Amino acid sequence: MYGGTSKPEVYYSDEEDEDDEENKAKAAARAAAESGLTRRQRRAAAVSFWLIDAVNCRADDQKLTVSELKQLVDRPEVVEWFDCDARDPRLLVSLKSYRK
Repeated sequence: MYGGTSKPEVYYSDEEDEDDEENKAKAAARAAAESGLTRRQRRAAAVSFWLIDAVNCRADDQKLTVSELKQLVDRPEVVEWFDCDARDPRLLVSLKSYRK
């Protein structure tokens, strides 16, 4: 048992401090680079980065129609009207049309 009620002292390694400093430096550099942009430009840059990074991504105003989804698969009878609203409708209908 411990002799006193005091809490033990916690020692942190110097490596963690270096990582924190590097992260802070990167964040400061990123903020400095973005400081010349307006809010609208930063928002547009973030959205365009997301669109480039996403697979099979389309804008909301360019959703696939039911007929387009039916043309993509071998079994068009499995496509339903609400499949167009899925996050990845192409994957959904391809999985639904897959024969087990």
